[in-house]
Amino acid sequence: MATQGDSLEKIRESVISICEKAKISSRKIAALSSEEKNSCIEAMAASLEKRSSEILEANAKDVSAARKNAIAPAMLDRLKLDEKRILTMSESLRNV
Repeated sequence: MATQGDSLEKIRESVISICEKAKISSRKIAALSSEEKNSCIEAMAASLEKRSSEILEANAKDVSAARKNAIAPAMLDRLKLDEKRILTMSESLRNV
């Protein structure tokens, strides 16, 4: 039977792995031309919009878990996404 410690360790390992990949990717992105960087940013913005229903579904699970863990209302508000927030994120990417 998995313990809470096992779950936390798996989360920790996952976060470390994501961070290591991000560091490697940042070096590759830094070497791109402005045109290539802009293309990447546009692709990220488009992906946010295209996958918004998937993002909202996963976010609803996160919000539910946060409520069960009695997260502070201000933190809950920052966590909760809706279509408008996703659109704002994609627009913000395009404005970079």
